[in-house]
Amino acid sequence: MGYDGHIMYGDVELVNIYRSACLASKMGLGILRYQPTPLAWIADRMVAEGRARRDDFDVTNAPWYSANHPASAEFAGLIPLGIAGLDDSSLSAETLEFTSSGGSSGTARNTTQSLVWSAIIIAKTERGADYGKRWIDKIMSGPRKRTGRFRVNLTYLRTADSTSPLVHRRLVSLTRGTSVTRKTKHKCASSWLVTFTMTCDDPFEYTKPMTALNTLGGTNTAAGPGIKSQGSLSLAEETCSGFDYTPLYDPQYPALVSVPRVPDFYPDGWDVTVGEAYTRYWARINSVDQDGSRLVPKISLTTGADARMVRVSIWDELNPNDVKCGPLFSVTATYVPAGQTMTIDGEQERVYAWDGSSALVRLADSVVFGMGALPIEWASFTDRAGLLITLDVFTAARHGGDGSLRANVSLIGKTD
Repeated sequence: MGYDGHIMYGDVELVNIYRSACLASKMGLGILRYQPTPLAWIADRMVAEGRARRDDFDVTNAPWYSANHPASAEFAGLIPLGIAGLDDSSLSAETLEFTSSGGSSGTARNTTQSLVWSAIIIAKTERGADYGKRWIDKIMSGPRKRTGRFRVNLTYLRTADSTSPLVHRRLVSLTRGTSVTRKTKHKCASSWLVTFTMTCDDPFEYTKPMTALNTLGGTNTAAGPGIKSQGSLSLAEETCSGFDYTPLYDPQYPALVSVPRVPDFYPDGWDVTVGEAYTRYWARINSVDQDGSRLVPKISLTTGADARMVRVSIWDELNPNDVKCGPLFSVTATYVPAGQTMTIDGEQERVYAWDGSSALVRLADSVVFGMGALPIEWASFTDRAGLLITLDVFTAARHGGDGSLRANVSLIGKTD
């Protein structure tokens, strides 16, 4: 069989080999080679992660079951034979062949990723298989609006074993509907061979967020797995080396008048000025990367009073605590609202704020920037032996805050 695990499409269980094995056993279906006992680790893991209860694996608790449709009790689940593209990289580059020898390859980029499914619908009866096919169509079509597409996360275990990391692909939608290629009627069962295609608009695979540290800032001691050391120090902003974009002219030809500089459209206080004092809270952490993937950050900022000009940076572990230039990732928030959690999400490449209770999540991309007051560079980075994480709180009066500012940092694995 192609995949012996558990797959969620959005918040709906699309594949659960353990549930299907249990139901096949109870229904007396002799066409499924799986036995429930060796697959009990799937149930154990779901219970441990809070995604199921121990008594959830009966047909009446199956996501497709409806008491109003007797056929739903005759459907035992979807068994993937293969999912082409699930483990593949989408990195590619176009090559222009010269008329003479050789050619020129373009810049490699990650395209969208197609996941081509070949699977079997297992049921006790023909009507159970038909019900299962239509339920699968309904789930994968989703609540489409008049325009646009229904795109969700596809969450799965990377390999079919109890220690496999839980990973997901983002912005997944059905791009070719279910096609029934063969119907087989058995003595006490029915099986339909089907194919369908999903497409991932975001081609990368992401892990669950791995906590790096909590409560960095103020007088609190940072907490988190594997913190090597931490502390604080007082620093002043410096200029990092870079390009001077002022045009260069020949001084022997004064008639050539240089073009004016681009005016500064930022309001006062938007950018950090050279010489400005700030307090840096820092922590060094051990490596959290378990599978060699690149990492992207997910940073949460909280404060009891409005704060301004707050910078969080992630550095290679070899840098000193007072390093000023060359971060792996850096973001400055010009405004952090009180009583809300501002999240800088490297997976979704968005910034948003939420008070924890209301239905309104507010986008906050307009109040953050990257190094040099430029847009955030949503870069991924590697974690070789550990990382240095810093929180810079500027101390000028205009920056506000009441000393309650805290930063929580998680790291998300990203692979293609």
